[in-house]
Amino acid sequence: MRYLLINLEVQDGERRHQHRCLHMTKAKDLDFVVQRYVSTFWGYSTLDNGWWNYGECMGRAINYHELTKQEYDRLTELFSGL
Repeated sequence: MRYLLINLEVQDGERRHQHRCLHMTKAKDLDFVVQRYVSTFWGYSTLDNGWWNYGECMGRAINYHELTKQEYDRLTELFSGL
């Protein structure tokens, strides 16, 4: 299993904000996994100049970091307490 922290940016009208998401995968191609995750973040989307267009808003991956199991578990703990 591989553990990821994905940073993505969302454009909602004139407002931009970032999301950080934890994700687990067995896939080998992490770039594909991240793009797949972002492309389905708010359901069906189409790619438009590097942004995934969800209809009401758009999103794109900023970066991602592969984590150890211990880092993933700790962040899961921290995020669940928010």
